[in-house]
Parts: sequence; C-alpha cells; structure tokens
Amino acid sequence: MSQIASGPDARLETRDETVSGWSVGQQLQHLVRADASVAEGLLQLLENPSAGDPFGPTLLGRLILWLGFIPRGKGRAPRSTRAEESPAADEVRKELEDVRSLFHECRRRSDELLALERTLAHPVFGGLTIPQWFRFVEVHHEHHLKIVREIRSGSE
Repeated sequence: MSQIASGPDARLETRDETVSGWSVGQQLQHLVRADASVAEGLLQLLENPSAGDPFGPTLLGRLILWLGFIPRGKGRAPRSTRAEESPAADEVRKELEDVRSLFHECRRRSDELLALERTLAHPVFGGLTIPQWFRFVEVHHEHHLKIVREIRSGSE
C-alpha cells in the first residue's frame, strides 16, 4: 500500500469506471481509514474490555473470513471510512503514517489483545475476535488492492 501511495500524485487520480467508481487514491484512503478504525477499536477494547460485543460473527462475516473474499459492489463503506472525492497524495501518505503507528501499538500489545475473550463489532460482519479482525484486515486489503491493480493495469 505504501508503495502505491509513494508514487507520482497523478497515479492516485487514476480511475476506471468499469472497475470501480473510486480512484486509486480513494481506494487507498478508504483502506487507511478502515485500518485506523480497526486499530483504534482494538486499542479502545484494551482500555475497556467490557465494551466489547458479546456476540460472534454473522453468517456473512464467517463466510467472508472463511472464503477470504469480499464480493465487489455489494457493500457500502461506513461513512467514517469513505474517501474524499479527490484525496491529496500528501494527505493519504499522512494518514498511512498515522495508521502505521496505530498498528505498531497493536503489535506491541498483541499479547494483551490476543488474551482478550471479547469480540468487537463490525457493522456488517458482527462481533469479531481479535484474530478475526486481523483476518478481516487481510481480506479487506486484498479486495481493494486487487481493484487498484485492475484500475492501474487498464490505464497503462
């Protein structure tokens, strides 16, 4: 992700409406914002474990995590993770650096996180355990980076 964000600013504006309504920059900004939301939620759960969701994942959540695949065009990103219309490359890079530090803190506290017996709610997939959240991040990244690769391959 950082390799894409560090490229020429013009490449972040690349679009292909046949692939996605979002540009490369919007895909990246959404990923960074979603990652920040996950990391912040996990760190907040450490501070207040009783705030976790007592329920497990929905059937859809279990299916997505098991398959490792998110169908395209079926979901709508939560408002807090939506990208701006034309995100500036500097802004995307800054958000990426911020989320790196959040995940560094999650890694530093990984033993504490993995010891939690609570789940944290996803807006569609239900309550996910800490390992399930990390699996979600992996699947979510692959979903959007595949879109980015397709957009970029159509513009070359």
